[in-house]
Amino acid sequence: MYTVFCESLRGNASWAMFIGLILSAGCAAPSAPPPVGISSSAPDEPANDAAPQRADRARTPLSDIRPIPDFPAPAADGAAAPSPADRAAVERELARAKRLFGEQLWSDAQEAAARAAALDPVNIDARVLLARAAIQLGDTAKARTALEEAQRRSPRNASVQYWLGELAWQEQNAPVAIAHFRLALRAASDPAVEPCLVLTYLSLAQALQREGYLTASAQQWQAYLDAVKAPSPAARALPELQQVIPLYRGKAAAQLGDLYTQLEEPAQAVEAYRLAIAEQPNESSYRAAFALALARAGRAEEALAAVRTATAAPNDAAATIKLLEQICDALKQPDRFASELVALAEASDDPALRLRTVETLKEANQPEAAARLLEAYIATNPDDAKQLELARLWGRSKKPDLALEALGRLLAARAAAYRDAVVLLHEWGEGAESRAWIDAARRRIALPHDGDKNVSLEKFVLGVLLEGAKQIELAGEQFQSAAAAAAPFAPAWVMLARQAADQENWPAVLDAIAKAVAAGCEDSLALTLKGRAHEALDEMEAAEAALMDAFGKDTKNSEPLRVLADAAEHRGEARRCEQLCRRIVEDVDPRDATAREKLIRLYVNAGRIDDAQQHFSDFERLGQSGAAVDRCKALLDFVTSRSASGQRRLGNYRRALRKLLEKYPGDADTRVDLALSHLAEGDYESAEKELRAALDQAPSDRRALQMLATAQSRQLEFDGAEQTVRQLLKRRPRDLGYHQQLAELLVDQDRYDDAAEILEKLLARDDLKASRPLYTARLLDVLLAGKRFDRAIEVARRWLDEEPTDTTRRQAYLVTLNRAKRHDDAIAAVEGWLKAEPTSDTLRAVYLDQLRQAHRIDEGLTRVLDWLAEEPDDPGLNQSLVRLLWAARDWDSAIEVATTAAEHPPHRARFEAMLGTTYQLARRYDDAIAFYRRRIDRDEGEAAYRELILILMVAERFSEAEKTINFRLSALQQLRDTGEENVDGPMLWLRNRLAQVYQQTGRPTQAIQQLEMIHRDLPTDAGINNDLGYTYADLGLKLDKAERMIRLALAEQPRNAAYLDSLGWVFYKRGDFTRAVSFIQRAVRLQEDDPDPILYDHLADALYRAGQPDEARINWQRALSIRGEGDLADREDQTDGATSQPATQPAPQPADDAADSETDRPPTAEERRVLDRIREKLRQLDAGQTVDTAPVGEKEAAE
Repeated sequence: MYTVFCESLRGNASWAMFIGLILSAGCAAPSAPPPVGISSSAPDEPANDAAPQRADRARTPLSDIRPIPDFPAPAADGAAAPSPADRAAVERELARAKRLFGEQLWSDAQEAAARAAALDPVNIDARVLLARAAIQLGDTAKARTALEEAQRRSPRNASVQYWLGELAWQEQNAPVAIAHFRLALRAASDPAVEPCLVLTYLSLAQALQREGYLTASAQQWQAYLDAVKAPSPAARALPELQQVIPLYRGKAAAQLGDLYTQLEEPAQAVEAYRLAIAEQPNESSYRAAFALALARAGRAEEALAAVRTATAAPNDAAATIKLLEQICDALKQPDRFASELVALAEASDDPALRLRTVETLKEANQPEAAARLLEAYIATNPDDAKQLELARLWGRSKKPDLALEALGRLLAARAAAYRDAVVLLHEWGEGAESRAWIDAARRRIALPHDGDKNVSLEKFVLGVLLEGAKQIELAGEQFQSAAAAAAPFAPAWVMLARQAADQENWPAVLDAIAKAVAAGCEDSLALTLKGRAHEALDEMEAAEAALMDAFGKDTKNSEPLRVLADAAEHRGEARRCEQLCRRIVEDVDPRDATAREKLIRLYVNAGRIDDAQQHFSDFERLGQSGAAVDRCKALLDFVTSRSASGQRRLGNYRRALRKLLEKYPGDADTRVDLALSHLAEGDYESAEKELRAALDQAPSDRRALQMLATAQSRQLEFDGAEQTVRQLLKRRPRDLGYHQQLAELLVDQDRYDDAAEILEKLLARDDLKASRPLYTARLLDVLLAGKRFDRAIEVARRWLDEEPTDTTRRQAYLVTLNRAKRHDDAIAAVEGWLKAEPTSDTLRAVYLDQLRQAHRIDEGLTRVLDWLAEEPDDPGLNQSLVRLLWAARDWDSAIEVATTAAEHPPHRARFEAMLGTTYQLARRYDDAIAFYRRRIDRDEGEAAYRELILILMVAERFSEAEKTINFRLSALQQLRDTGEENVDGPMLWLRNRLAQVYQQTGRPTQAIQQLEMIHRDLPTDAGINNDLGYTYADLGLKLDKAERMIRLALAEQPRNAAYLDSLGWVFYKRGDFTRAVSFIQRAVRLQEDDPDPILYDHLADALYRAGQPDEARINWQRALSIRGEGDLADREDQTDGATSQPATQPAPQPADDAADSETDRPPTAEERRVLDRIREKLRQLDAGQTVDTAPVGEKEAAE
């Protein structure tokens, strides 16, 4: 209040201090103790019983307020009376002080008054004037001193008591202020004589009101009003009073009315407010209070008339409506509110009141009344947004004809409003009254129209209603008719585009949007649909342009950015996806949970846990909740868990997701996350179950479909995975990733021609850019795997012709020729390259390797020796020479060359490796073992130990191998105990070899123990899962667990021949020979270029058990032929290492250690035992005996 009234004194700032004293208690320091006879608080007001006391005070008249203050006794004064001359001087100074005070020269007035008081200490007027000037200057201490001295000399002076009361009031000491004001009243009963008495009424009224003495306060307000009706000349001469009177014009009477209202005396309140209005007719709050007082007095018509009168003047519409509601409540006629409000709004020219009335009627669920009023408003205040609201209100009123008419007016005036109209029309079309809406729309089409455009508009409206009613085909017909009319309604093309997008017919989307744009409709929705279509068609430049244009047209709509973010995520562009999601949550919509969840996942995947947690805290800061928030919390709990067990952490995460599904049973995204947790654990069956449930809830969920294809392929359900990927391709027909995935699934099914066809179509595209060599290389691999050699050579030749000197392309061409057994063509090609680059070391090595693969060994030796004659120390030529000597079985010469070359320090490691391999190939195991022991003595690291262990096992010196392994394990364990890193890998390798030693020496239980230890450390490693699973199966143990483990391995490498054989062997052990044959045959086919006698033995056993002994005989004989009855020298050379490699793998170069030596190795101990058993099986078969094949069935315990 003080601030408000001081604001009105900007032109009279000098009076602000005094007005402050009148209007509020201020914020001064604690007051001085009250004078004798005045208590600072009423004795009958205990602090702990304040509320009841204030209630009792309300109707207490002033005369009954206790304690009644009394004047202090006057002090004896020995001051001599002033001389006549001094008296004259006093009168002059006092007159001067009054004049200066009237001129607001407070300092001068204060000095003059002080001089008068000094000349005549008993002059009370001088001291009071001194105090008044000090108050105006803000010097309350000086004012108090002057007043207290005046009170000491003349306690019954009304002015003294009044101004002491004002000082106490400023210091917030209401009881003391009241006491002084009461004494002022007792000291002077006539305002004409004591004009300060008028101020006393005012200040006492406020103080009493503050303390809850409502009746007493009302008395003083009334006394003030009576006093200022006709102020005396003395009052008119009092500056402070003259300043206060205009400030309280109307306000005093309103205060009196408020008091009577609180005292529940409405009749008196009415008269008080009437007086306030007379003083200030434009004060709306007085009129409102007057109307309410009339209502409380039961004077209904007068109250309503007062509201109407108040409404005639500019007013706050919301306040007017609230007032009317209060009046109806006060009259106990709440049902009258709506009708009176409508009448009030209709009679008013205030647009704001009409709109407020509409909102109020809506909230009161009276939509029809709201609609009629809004329609009247729109007639004089055209407004598209209000037109839409009018349609909505007619809809709520179940008036479809009127609603559609309003909507039609809106769309005719502004077609761009169609998106808002679509939302409303869908709502109506989906509702229980959809038939009534559709019928109303059809009636409107049948009406006469002003031009074809309006007919198109009405057909558009009908189409949207039909779409909302899920009559999609009929809706499309209406859209087509509206779009193709002579005067088309352009948004109909956008709706056709949206329907095509829902069907994922992206070319149709682009066609419709092009027509929409041509017809003048190029808004954010149209451009978003265009961008989605280009993105789905893998046309990212066009998609980016359209979507960014869409966002530019509506920066409050995050959908275009979200489409781009999804596209970036799908393509593995994590940084771009992050940028787009951050833009959404930082610039568009901080509450976009989808974008923030994606951000959190990106940060978690990148190991940026702090960033992820920061964004999650934004969810909490914004008070967001829901499935996305809960999923993020579960994910963060998972990645920040301190549990040492990964299985336990994953289990806790899965349980959290299941609880989420209980809370949000229809949430597909949570099910997809749950499926992902199963995929991570290798539980593909459970993953597929959750993904199918997710797709039941969200059939078009791309992430769910992608994961489903993964889950199916990892369960070796390649045909099912193929169908899932084809489903994805129907939606995104140009997606490179899906096409590549489909090609791989076809390869998994040995459908090489189909896979090649897909890859060739991809290569015909012009948007592959840097990926083209990768797809070309993969096409070659597929053609070679399918033995389509002529086509593979054609592709390789064409690819090479594009860049004839490219090393990778040359290598691919040579590999393709060799796989086709066209060695002469390969040699001729290299000879041609050598003519252009006769001194190329790389081409020389490649040429010699081609001669070796063509078994033109003598020619190769001649050529390499010629070159060596020119460059005897060339390491590449010497390495090629060693390889050719291997092929010629000239072990002594190979040893001599490798030994000599190893004498050169720069090349020692390379040729010592070849020397060790030569000893192995020559079966000079003692020499090989001694060689590797010497390397160990030279401290050549882990590789030397590995080679030694392997040669000991090949030589069947298992006891030495076991000791070496255990010695090395002990040494590595000591290093680990001291904190050494990078020892886990070597230790796992050693344990795997130890398991093999145990297997070879008839200790299967110990072998399994070692493999199980490795599996605990590497539970998802494909190799160890296969090894342990196969070991279980071979021993007839834990066949279900063995199958799960081998399937996990195959899920990672579905074309791994060893893994396929392992799974086939599980089925064999179960007696399912048909499935065993199927898997093992596939394994054999995949390893045709590097055949394994064990695979053929397994296949033959399964065929024999399946009742195909002749086929079994063929495969046993093939197994024997691979190792030439165990004699390496008797078999055809198998050193064609390049033939088992993908076409684009680098050719084995001279510096490549002994990359080909694995195929040249002699039979292992296990292979020799297998070959011996095969001979016995063939003998039994020839003798007509039952063949002793591998046992079938599951054992309860290991042997």
